[in-house]
Amino acid sequence: LVIRSGDGYNQKDEKRISRKRAVMNREEIRRRFTFRTIRLEEAQQAAEIEQICFPPNEACPPDMIFARVAMVPDLFLVAEDRETGKIAGFLNGIATDEAKFRDEFFSDSGLYQQDGKNVMLCGLDVLPPYRRQGLARALVEEYSRTERQKGRQRLVLTCLDEKVPMYEKMGFRDLGEANSTWGGEKWHEMDLPLQEHVPEGAHDRIQELPYRIRKARPEDLEQIMEIYAYARAFMASHGNPNQWGPNQWPPRELIEEDIRCGDSYVCVRSRDAADCACESNPLAGTASDRAGENENPAATSEEILGVFYFVFGEDIEPTYRLIEDGAWIRDGAYGVVHRIASGGNARGVGRFCIDWAYRQCHHLRIDTHTDNKVMQNLLGKMGFTHCGTIFVHEDNDPRLAYEK
Repeated sequence: LVIRSGDGYNQKDEKRISRKRAVMNREEIRRRFTFRTIRLEEAQQAAEIEQICFPPNEACPPDMIFARVAMVPDLFLVAEDRETGKIAGFLNGIATDEAKFRDEFFSDSGLYQQDGKNVMLCGLDVLPPYRRQGLARALVEEYSRTERQKGRQRLVLTCLDEKVPMYEKMGFRDLGEANSTWGGEKWHEMDLPLQEHVPEGAHDRIQELPYRIRKARPEDLEQIMEIYAYARAFMASHGNPNQWGPNQWPPRELIEEDIRCGDSYVCVRSRDAADCACESNPLAGTASDRAGENENPAATSEEILGVFYFVFGEDIEPTYRLIEDGAWIRDGAYGVVHRIASGGNARGVGRFCIDWAYRQCHHLRIDTHTDNKVMQNLLGKMGFTHCGTIFVHEDNDPRLAYEK
């Protein structure tokens, strides 16, 4: 393998990288590669990689790659080998409101629509020494997450018949024969829904609930502790007695500290809006409305429905530094939600709180007990990815780690 440019790889590079192939695993991908948008000066390197990764009749010629890099670098994701500083692979595309792929997306970067709801993928390229190590999947996951955050609806691509199973494992759906004759081949069209976990209008419906989030206050403490008591009972009755039950977690002193530090939040609603039926809550179970128990006149205008801990920053959660059986999706500052619970006297409280936390940072991590099937189901529906296993200080039970 020899790339003609001095910025590319030579045979010595390939032998050195290939020797590492056997020891590469999914966690090492995140440590070894930097995922970022392409730089303009890397267009030549990308064009040469395209010629290596595809046969002559399928590869996009250099002028198409150059135009794409110049026109839409934000849609050109590269994986840079941290050791060599060179591109190991990339994924690129064109945003558009069109729903079907056509060959002109390869050749005409002028079809790009900045606010297009779909992305037509023009190439997933991984250099041969880096293949079969999960880098292609990592590129798709990183690209999907970035475009999902922009509000895109779908990723669309075309591939040959033998590649269909590979893309299906990545979550793409086979839509049948594509309207493409690129390279004189027959192609399948496939798509990956980015917002499938949030049907059209669902996010708006979450936020239209008559709830709001505010920081918890010292005078909220008694109601908060009642909510945690109901949460423990709910967990125990749904096959999860060990997450909070044995040590009566969380302790009152910890919640007092959360409030004192400004890291405890409550979900509240006006009592005037409390006319919806009480439903069994995914997080804490059914509880009676405790409105009449609060004798503080200043507090009677609203009721507390749920509580959670939230912080945001670089390396903010020490127990997340070591993750087993997988890896975090991306580095950088992130938000964390802990100790989330609902009193069961309103619907959708858990989803509302997690959605609020995500919108504050757009990079959220959360963990839950292996027995907490209800929370695992909720996180899956909200588009979180199960990344691996972490361990917490309060017990020896493993926790499933999620990220979005």
